[in-house]
Amino acid sequence: MRGLNREAAARFSFLLALIIIAGAGALEFLEEVVRGDGTNTAAIGAMPLIVGFVVSAVVGYLCIKLLLKLIKACKLRYFSIYLWVLAALIFVDWLVFNRFF
Repeated sequence: MRGLNREAAARFSFLLALIIIAGAGALEFLEEVVRGDGTNTAAIGAMPLIVGFVVSAVVGYLCIKLLLKLIKACKLRYFSIYLWVLAALIFVDWLVFNRFF
């Protein structure tokens, strides 16, 4: 509605999400390490946490790059259909089976 193309709107939404994710991560860090007793962090160890952070950051970056390429290249009709079907399956599982979600 503001005249942005799809790519600019996607970039803007990813930037907003980045701020929220960083804030949530900082809050979790503060609660666990600073205010908590640190038993969860001590049980896991620092190195697996660092490796997990780096791997998830790299994979997230690559996924965002791929999604931006898809947004540039084509419409997201099939992706939208996939999300509707996935949401319906999750809802049925939650409502009837309560097995996975």
